[in-house]
Amino acid sequence: MTESRFKGFSQETLDFFKKLKKNNDKNWFEMHREEYDDYVLNPAKAFVVAMGEKLKKLSPSINADPRTNKSLFRINKDLRFSKDKIPYKTNLGISFWDGPLARMESASFYFHVKSESLMLGAGIYKFKSSFWINTGIRSSIRNLGNSWQKFIMRFRERAITLEASTTRGYQEILILTMRMQSFYYMMECMSAKNSIFLKNFIQKNYWIFV
Repeated sequence: MTESRFKGFSQETLDFFKKLKKNNDKNWFEMHREEYDDYVLNPAKAFVVAMGEKLKKLSPSINADPRTNKSLFRINKDLRFSKDKIPYKTNLGISFWDGPLARMESASFYFHVKSESLMLGAGIYKFKSSFWINTGIRSSIRNLGNSWQKFIMRFRERAITLEASTTRGYQEILILTMRMQSFYYMMECMSAKNSIFLKNFIQKNYWIFV
């Protein structure tokens, strides 16, 4: 099936998530599934195709697959191990990952929109257990010493939130980085419709919201 051309997300996209936040149950969602399809799912599929074409110019091995559980994250939450039994996520999550590994174990670009903000990220969410051993990155970071800590601080000075998911008990930046399970940065623009990022996107003749 050929995806339709991406024409931008709309105010209705944000409104859907705002209403879902107030009515997060299966009955309400099923009654408004057509809105979800029209204003969230279908535009998201078209966005994956359109953005994928641009990202492949940077890296031909980028995966941009407009299917649920591929580039598109499921809107249904996994409730099996969660104390929070609210059934649906109140955001749209999209991933473009690089190379042949699984989505969550690969370097990737992440796009996240909810009613009040737009968030962009890049990095690796979950390293494979063999990553540090096989790549030699652990020893490279150790050799960098203070240079690595200065690199981390430059991110913070530019108002970019640096996230590092780690095992418990490691606080120092250098140790934390060597022991970490994931490494990525996220930049959140409050007010998705009016963010500076979106204005810059529009000026470059590529838009997300219309």
